Amino acid sequence: MEYKILSDQSEHKLEEKVNIFLEDGWKPTAGIFVLAYGGQLGVRYFQSIIKEELQPN
Repeated sequence: MEYKILSDQSEHKLEEKVNIFLEDGWKPTAGIFVLAYGGQLGVRYFQSIIKEELQPN
């Protein structure tokens, strides 16, 4: 199994990244996580995804 954490500065940009991985067989493990930095630093959005490795028959 492969595991990645995607992140971006906006929910829309993160969604675009996740959609690219979904087309390649990746699956989200849960909902998005939002980290608020406070002040003018803003927030960052995260999404974890996994891809199952195919087992030879």
